Amino acid sequence: MGRPGAEDGPPDPFRDAATRSIIEAWPCARRSSSCSTCLRRDAPTLARLEDILTEGYAAALALEAERLRVQRRLGEIVRAADPAASAGLAQELAALSERLTSAERELVRLRGLLGTLHDRARAARTAA
Repeated sequence: MGRPGAEDGPPDPFRDAATRSIIEAWPCARRSSSCSTCLRRDAPTLARLEDILTEGYAAALALEAERLRVQRRLGEIVRAADPAASAGLAQELAALSERLTSAERELVRLRGLLGTLHDRARAARTAA
């Protein structure tokens, strides 16, 4: 009959995203920290700047995916709301709301860092 759905597909570090947010599964804070560290250095190499930018863009895409998953789940809950199960729904809605807020906050912070880092990389390419 085939493998269970949880086993289908390639390995995925975010497979259990329904129970963990992308922020927990892939600590974007480390990416932001790398960006910040790179910005504080006097002259990181162009290769290092590009590596950090690549990692940062990947983290931003992962955060966007997290936001979409949470928004989709919020829509599902609202459409299928059962008044008899309101206590459980309230808890899930609160948790989803926190995940969405956290992802949005991290995305704004990361985009700011990436913009500054992108400008520095462009200047390094021009100087090279």
